[in-house]
Amino acid sequence: MTSPTSIFERLRAILGEILERPPESINRDSALLELGATSLDILDMSATVEKVFGIMVHDRDLRELTTVEDVVGLIERKQLAPTS
Repeated sequence: MTSPTSIFERLRAILGEILERPPESINRDSALLELGATSLDILDMSATVEKVFGIMVHDRDLRELTTVEDVVGLIERKQLAPTS
């Protein structure tokens, strides 16, 4: 499992690359839409998060994500969930 700080820093870098903005401009409480994320950007983020963190992100999960902290929380929950 990855620490919450490490998850945030890695997610920040991912979002910075996808949204073409400096990672330091992205905070935990930043709203994805306010950062300029489109639905395609969120799908791109989802695919990258799956690869980087080794988790599955379902469509229903995406509907619950409004802030960067929401994404961090999702990654933490998915990493803690037992695998079947």
